[in-house]
Amino acid sequence: MSTDDLYRAMDWLGARQGTIEKALARKYLRPEVNPGKLALFDLSSSWVTATLNPLAAHGYSTDKKRGVEQIEYGMLATRAGIPVAVRVLPGNTADTTAFIGIAAEIQALAQVEDMVRVGDRGMITSARIDALKETTLGWISPPLAALRKHKREGLLSVTEERLKTIQKAVAAGRNNMAKHFILTITDTTLSWERIPETIAREAELEGIYVIRTSVDADTMEASACSPAT
Repeated sequence: MSTDDLYRAMDWLGARQGTIEKALARKYLRPEVNPGKLALFDLSSSWVTATLNPLAAHGYSTDKKRGVEQIEYGMLATRAGIPVAVRVLPGNTADTTAFIGIAAEIQALAQVEDMVRVGDRGMITSARIDALKETTLGWISPPLAALRKHKREGLLSVTEERLKTIQKAVAAGRNNMAKHFILTITDTTLSWERIPETIAREAELEGIYVIRTSVDADTMEASACSPAT
């Protein structure tokens, strides 16, 4: 099969897209086989290198391809993941704009009375919730407060375990350098700074020992009691 054959097949499919999608919707989404009237729809993007694609534009890249044009597309599928319909959009279309714009068409095609958008905290923002309220679309977003509390508790537990290791070292007398540092801890950083004064004072005492003995000075001079002698 040649490249021209592939393009002719794509042209044939493109001209019949509407008919094919309606047939798939009747087969997989009609009430008899889809009593719950549930259909899945998701948006994504793909980067392109072609120079003549009229939909190619710079936008938020889910592929993390910075500086490269992309297209966006949405796919309607059954709960089992069988594709039913697809829509392609310019690469700079905002997700919410794309979703709302396609929703009415998809609802009619799939004969789904209620359509709910499920998204993460980046997809379902306060501004996007306000936009969705102007439509018949519902929305579901993870309870951020509970998720963040769970994540925070996990991080606190890990931190406490590591601090216990340091605590044990201090209790055992193996961490006598802590007095020479100032620690600064914030939500996102851990930094330290040396204390020159305490370091200098300790340096002044290096090599100096206080010696105690039961021998009186008349019997033995102090220099004779030095460990170096």
